Amino acid sequence: MSLPHGTGKKIRVLVIAQGDKAKEAEAAGADFVGIEYVQKIKDGWLDTDVIVATPDVMGQLGPLGKCWGRGASCPTPRPGP
Repeated sequence: MSLPHGTGKKIRVLVIAQGDKAKEAEAAGADFVGIEYVQKIKDGWLDTDVIVATPDVMGQLGPLGKCWGRGASCPTPRPGP
C-alpha cells in the first residue's frame, strides 16, 4: 500500500557496476555506485535498502550471500527481450 504523501523514508540505492554502467547509475540518481562496495559489504557495511548489480559483476556478488543472511534471495540474471 502506498501512502498519498509517502512514508518520509528515503530509499538508499546501491548500484554495483563499473565503466559506463556506473556513470549511467550516477546520472539516474543512485545513492551509492561502484565496484568498491563489494569489499565494503564483505567488511560488514549494509547501510542500503536496495542493491542492483549489472550482469558483469554478478560473479563477485555470489560469495556475499552469507552477508545477507539465511533466506535472502539474490535473483539470477535473465537475458533481456
